[in-house]
Amino acid sequence: MRIFLYIPHEVRNGNTERRLATLYSLTLCDDSKKGVRTELRRWELHLSHLEQREISSIKKLDLVRLRCHLEKKNLSPQTIYHCLSLLRRVLYTAKEYELSDTKLPSFPMPKVKNQRYRFLSIDEANMLITCLSNRKFFSSMLWRDLTVMSLNTGLRPNELFNLRRCHISLKNKIIYVAESKNGDSRYIKMKPIVASICQKHLPASREALLFHKKNGESFTQAGFPFRRAVKLCRFNEDITDTLYKVVFYTLRHTFASWLVMQGVPLYSVGKMLGHKTTIMTQRYAHLSPDYMNSIDKLPDFDIKI
Repeated sequence: MRIFLYIPHEVRNGNTERRLATLYSLTLCDDSKKGVRTELRRWELHLSHLEQREISSIKKLDLVRLRCHLEKKNLSPQTIYHCLSLLRRVLYTAKEYELSDTKLPSFPMPKVKNQRYRFLSIDEANMLITCLSNRKFFSSMLWRDLTVMSLNTGLRPNELFNLRRCHISLKNKIIYVAESKNGDSRYIKMKPIVASICQKHLPASREALLFHKKNGESFTQAGFPFRRAVKLCRFNEDITDTLYKVVFYTLRHTFASWLVMQGVPLYSVGKMLGHKTTIMTQRYAHLSPDYMNSIDKLPDFDIKI
C-alpha cells in the first residue's frame, strides 16, 4: 500500500507551481513510519538540489548526470537505485495529478545485486548467541534476545524492531506482523523460547514497543552489541564481498535456509517470510533435500575407473 506524506494546500486548490519542491510533498512511499523517515532523509541528502527545477525541464540527460553525481559520492548501487526510484515516483505523481503533460524520461537504473548468500550454521549461531550472552562483553541481553527472535521467526529487521504489545498473543502463541514490506499482514507461530522472550520484554501499554533504545525510540539498524559480537566471532574476517558478510539480516536468511534444508516446502517458507510471490523464495531451492539428493537418481555406469 502507498500513502501520501501530505498534499499541499496549493495542490488541493489546483494552482501549484509545477516544481519538484512542491511535488516532493506528494512523494509516494511505503506506509511505515520508518519508510517515511528514510525517504525524507534520502531526498534531503541526495535530491534536494533539484527542488527548484521545473518538472518539464527534467530530461534523460539530467538523470544520467544525477546518476554520475551519486556514483561520485561512492554510494552503493542499491542506494543510487533508491534515489532514482524516489525521483521517478515524484515525476509519476506529477503525471497522476495532471501537473505535467510532458513525456516522462526513461530512467537509467543501475543493476542491483543484493541477494545475500551467507547463512549461519547451527554451530555458528550458537557461537553468536553465546558471545552475546557473555556479561564480560555485554551488560544487556537485549541483542541476544533479538538474535534468538530473528533466528526463530524469520522476521525482517524492521518488522522485529517495530513489534508492539498489541502484535503479541501469548495465549495463542502468535505474532501478528502488521507492517509487512509487501503491504500484507501475516501471523508467525511462537516457539517456547520466542514466547519467553516476548513475555520478558512485554510492555504495559498496548502500543509500546517490545524492543527499543534507551530513549524509547525504535531501532533502525543493528546495534553496536550485535556488530561487536559478529566481530568477536570473526565471521567477516577477510571477507570483502558484502553479500557474504554476516549482518543482522543474515539471521532471517538463516531461518529460511534451515527450514528448507529440513524439507519444509518453499511455498510454506515463503508464507512465513512474507514473500508476495514465490520468486523471492526460489533463492533457497538449491538447499532443499530433494534438490541435493536428486543427483543420486542419475543412472550408474558399469565401468572400471
